[in-house]
Amino acid sequence: MKRILLITFSLFLIGCSAAEIQYINEASLEKYQRAEAAQPNTVHDIDTTVAEQINSDMNEVTKADFKNTYNDINHGDDLPNFKKINNEIYQTVKHDGDDPNDASWIFKTWQFDQATSTFLVIDETVYNDDTIEHGYELGQYWYDLWKSADANYHPYHNLTLTEETLIKAAEGKLIGVEHPIGTNISTIKEERPPAMEHGFYEGSPYLFYPEDTYFYNEDDDRVTAVAYKGDRLKITLDEVEETLGTPTYEGFNEMENEPYFLYEAGEYTLYISGDKQTQSVRDVILTEGSWFVGL
Repeated sequence: MKRILLITFSLFLIGCSAAEIQYINEASLEKYQRAEAAQPNTVHDIDTTVAEQINSDMNEVTKADFKNTYNDINHGDDLPNFKKINNEIYQTVKHDGDDPNDASWIFKTWQFDQATSTFLVIDETVYNDDTIEHGYELGQYWYDLWKSADANYHPYHNLTLTEETLIKAAEGKLIGVEHPIGTNISTIKEERPPAMEHGFYEGSPYLFYPEDTYFYNEDDDRVTAVAYKGDRLKITLDEVEETLGTPTYEGFNEMENEPYFLYEAGEYTLYISGDKQTQSVRDVILTEGSWFVGL
């Protein structure tokens, strides 16, 4: 049980409050403090003009279509912070409310339909103190990450959990994560833009990307665990059990205040945690070795 508590993925702000975030290196802390000090206090300071926020490679028709779509949905509000994730997927961040006690950070992901030149909302994640403890601060943290680099974005619903998850897990592969356990971390670094966060956790270095995270051995650079955020699934623990069957072990992590399932998959272990109140999946982690010794 001790090992379960130590290896939890909540380091990456999934299921913990932003007030409890432990920054791994001084650069991350300084960057967050600078962003926090400079953060505007009103919606109008954060939401700027279309020309300032939309990527330059979008044509004028697309800009107008998006602005019209957004205004129709949001009753004429200014276009929020906006970025292109790929050729069809875009993401916006909106700050709603002046008082942090009542305000929200709203991350919306949109898909552009080339045939109709329109945008459709395919995912939404809202951070506020009503829906999650210290939710506003957590949303602020994600916004700071989001705006710090063009390649950074908030994870969105783009995965479906299937029975094949455990089959692949037994091979050291986590569906939805590009590289399997055993990959040399240098391969990932060469193929990816800089990670959103990197550092050490319980002696293990890690690279944290928008859609996945890699833990690796510092001695030989071999990946030993992979993970992703539950926002990519948008399902509950009950739905996990319906798909994967009864977990090998079910428990409650007192340190992180969250229920979890453990599935044994050959020489690997799949850890899935959920929110205490909503049961929504928070983290999905695959690690080599077994967590079941001594349970």
